[in-house]
Amino acid sequence: MILSLVELTFPMSSKNFCFPTVLQSSVMKKIILLFTVLIIVGCKKSEGGLELTVENDTIIASSDENGEYVNIIKFSITNNSDDHYYINNNCHDGKICETAIYSDGVNLRIYNRDNTEIKYNHGHFTGGDEASDAYYLQLKNAMLYEKSLGYEYPVDYYRQVGFKNFFIYSGETIYFEYPLNINKAVGYEAVRVGLITLDKNKHYKATVSMFSDSTSYKDVLPRDILKTLKANNIKVYHGDIKSDKLPVKVMP
Repeated sequence: MILSLVELTFPMSSKNFCFPTVLQSSVMKKIILLFTVLIIVGCKKSEGGLELTVENDTIIASSDENGEYVNIIKFSITNNSDDHYYINNNCHDGKICETAIYSDGVNLRIYNRDNTEIKYNHGHFTGGDEASDAYYLQLKNAMLYEKSLGYEYPVDYYRQVGFKNFFIYSGETIYFEYPLNINKAVGYEAVRVGLITLDKNKHYKATVSMFSDSTSYKDVLPRDILKTLKANNIKVYHGDIKSDKLPVKVMP
């Protein structure tokens, strides 16, 4: 291959043809460098982590606090690393678990034109009495389930709602979609935190994100998942997986 590249650069059809030794050396060094770079690039391990990509071009909001605009937010998470990960969305680390407009495991953050994050009307808005009754029924069932499995301590994985836990393997892409009204909570959300009404005369951008907590997963996850993680050398991812910013369109 090296000879053919040299021949292409300097035809050797004549036996008497030769070129200066210095030039030969220069060309050879460049070719060797090229091959070295190609080998390094070809063998280099992926240094990327998890990448979240939003399919939507725009997020729709309303300047009316009772606005009825519902976004169907579509996104994917790709594992660009050489590791297999488990996403523990049941989060206890306050540094990464801060919620914005949170709906069942997914965060939407909104930024002003100067890239400062806006302030949200925080609180748990899903529910009413029916949701409270449903939660306590689930909690009662979880306690019975834990007892039937021989647990002598509470397992958050069975007791909590509104989070997304899943495995994602090296090179894998997983797709998600969920409905979201930025202005108000709707009945189909198990857990909703954060509402906002935006100014139609201002410009905003948003990110979609999902966090994963590895700090106390052994106290949160059940035995079967912990065994699966250990047996298959799967790491619990730690951090906030966030998309690039996309525009927000505020409707009257």
